[in-house]
Amino acid sequence: MRRVESASVAIVLALLLAVVALDLSGHHLFVVTGASMEPAIAKGALAIVRPTIPAALAVGDVVTFQHKGQVVTHRIAAIDEHGDARVFTTKGDANEVADPEPVAFDDQVGLLVAQMPFFGYLLGLLQAYGRIASLALALLLGLWALRERRARSFPLPVGA
Repeated sequence: MRRVESASVAIVLALLLAVVALDLSGHHLFVVTGASMEPAIAKGALAIVRPTIPAALAVGDVVTFQHKGQVVTHRIAAIDEHGDARVFTTKGDANEVADPEPVAFDDQVGLLVAQMPFFGYLLGLLQAYGRIASLALALLLGLWALRERRARSFPLPVGA
């Protein structure tokens, strides 16, 4: 049983460290809250997005962007050139038709580099309590794991 508990603590710590490392490397994490990209990206997935410039995008890329106050993750269905500007038509894989309004990304847009099914729910829980609570939890779990490891390495003599 202790091995399972230690493994669980190690997994949680590894996930928290991965989230911090991604954040520090400039990647952004988004929780997918809708089903418009299913089955490629399920509701509740964690989308890992790297900022990129619009000129680097191609038809078929999955992008995350802000549109009318909402964060949207959709696939690029078409790209139109208007002078030196590019306008993108996006579409959710599960949607029958493309999004009604083409979008122009001014400076940067997020390109989906990976997605982790169900991990968005976990991140949502962590965000609900804030980064400070997550860090406190990680520190407490780390201290507990260290204490457990020391207790096994240096057991007290019987009768002490």
